[in-house]
Amino acid sequence: MVSLRQIITTINNSENGFYECWNIMSSIKEGTSTAEQILSFQTKLIDCLVPIEQLYSKVAHEKSEVISRIRELKSDCFKRRLRTLSKYRNILVELISFGRSFGDAFVWLFYSREKQLLIKHLKITKPKHLPPGVGGIGEFEFIKKIKIFRNNMVIYHGITNMLRFGDVSFINLENLKVIAIGELKTRKISNKEIEVSVYFTGEKDAVEDTFSLSKRLSMRKIDLPDRLKQKLIRQLKETSNSIYKTTSNQLNGLDLGLHNYFKELADLAKNCKTSKFNYKKAGEGLLLAGIRARKTKFHSKFIGKGNYFFLDELYNLPNEVKKITKEQSDENIIKLSTIHPHREVMPGALPLFWWPIDIDIIRKIYFNELLIFTIYNLVYFMEKLRSIGLNVKWNENKKDIIITKKINKRESRIQNTGYFIRMIQDYLVSEDSVVELIKKFLSSLEKKKFKAGTKIQMQILHEVRSDSNLQNKI
Repeated sequence: MVSLRQIITTINNSENGFYECWNIMSSIKEGTSTAEQILSFQTKLIDCLVPIEQLYSKVAHEKSEVISRIRELKSDCFKRRLRTLSKYRNILVELISFGRSFGDAFVWLFYSREKQLLIKHLKITKPKHLPPGVGGIGEFEFIKKIKIFRNNMVIYHGITNMLRFGDVSFINLENLKVIAIGELKTRKISNKEIEVSVYFTGEKDAVEDTFSLSKRLSMRKIDLPDRLKQKLIRQLKETSNSIYKTTSNQLNGLDLGLHNYFKELADLAKNCKTSKFNYKKAGEGLLLAGIRARKTKFHSKFIGKGNYFFLDELYNLPNEVKKITKEQSDENIIKLSTIHPHREVMPGALPLFWWPIDIDIIRKIYFNELLIFTIYNLVYFMEKLRSIGLNVKWNENKKDIIITKKINKRESRIQNTGYFIRMIQDYLVSEDSVVELIKKFLSSLEKKKFKAGTKIQMQILHEVRSDSNLQNKI
């Protein structure tokens, strides 16, 4: 029977490992990492996640057993235990998502030149849990012992929220392009030996040139030559730096410099206290709110009411919300969200870790030492969309907005408008910038002819200019 003590112990045992992973990622971002650190990252993160996943499996197994005994157990006892197990499950799911957010930051660096492929990953259902039993052992041993294969970095999908099809990616260190996606299959040969088979998917010539083997590969630990170590460091440093530079060539699309509120977030964070919320207005409709968390043990960040202390400090929120409320309008609808790494990364967006703000501020947000909320009123965004000739209204349940416009005498509708709202509220892009993006996209469509019912996919890729403004490529 899983106990709260087991949950607390597992969480606290993972603390040092998570901080080690953070230190490696920080050194990568700051350009001071060594090849050994980079190559050890995935192993360290796996070591953090495996005990949590094992406990999660125990909770899931016990829950199934309790449900199977529904006729034997008293109703109150049955319901109470199910509630407890559901609570344990939610705690562990949050902890796993927390750990995988480190993996997202790591793999995004390698996938930064494969954004279209990354978008395909994100369209798939959320990733499953790490495999139990022999299958899990095979995957863990594979990534621990074969970190680089024939000049290709091996990236394990199980440490991320973002990579969702296949088990591993093979990324060429010369150009940081994905050569192949691999599926790992494990077979137990004896009590001391397993066999791991890799099934590759990729361009035929590249896969055959890279992975053709005349004999089986022994899964022993492979030491990386100094030449490849230096290449790995150089490539990641160049890629990390390029995140904050403008790229001049953009084919088959628009290249737009969009304003963001990273500076406002940084200013807010620097002035946050534990005693009360600090507020910062960002544009007409967006309000940032931040408060420092009280010092507490690591497990309290995930268990109990420790993270909800701030509810007592929201007494002044109504007065602050008035600053983003439009008088004499019946379209004032306020949305609350958070700036948090555990949330699913939006397709095309820049993960929080790589935002161009002080690394210590990002660390505090990651480890729940600093809580950042965004309060957003859509009324100004809707009015600005109307000012460029769009028809805008709420849907029936007022959870989303409907945007339409006549193009070449046909009514066209922009779907998934929640994406634009998340750009503003969760990724701090200004309303004016998002409106300009939509305007230029629609203008580009007016010059072309489409059949009735044609769907045009709009993909937005976020990068960051050296002046800290988002560069959005459509």
